[in-house]
Amino acid sequence: MMIQNEAKTRTIGYLPIEKVQALKGWADYLDKSNKLSSLRTETQKAKNAVRDALKQRLNETGEIDFAAEGDRIRVFSGLSQTAAGPESEVLGPFGVLS
Repeated sequence: MMIQNEAKTRTIGYLPIEKVQALKGWADYLDKSNKLSSLRTETQKAKNAVRDALKQRLNETGEIDFAAEGDRIRVFSGLSQTAAGPESEVLGPFGVLS
């Protein structure tokens, strides 16, 4: 694998915030950006609550995570650095939470 040292971007320059605030669309961007930041925080709190409930329901002691996949969720645990291969655990009939 080659290590690439070439820059993927370049800085064009900087603008003082006073000039940016005068740009068309800046106020709308700032409003939506603040709302998105707040929603991300709330989403993470909700996900942590679901994760804790899943850990309790599945009697898991290690770190777990989940991902929504259509009409079900996939629950998985992190593999340690020394693991030889992927580990999976059937959670119920056909791999669905019971």
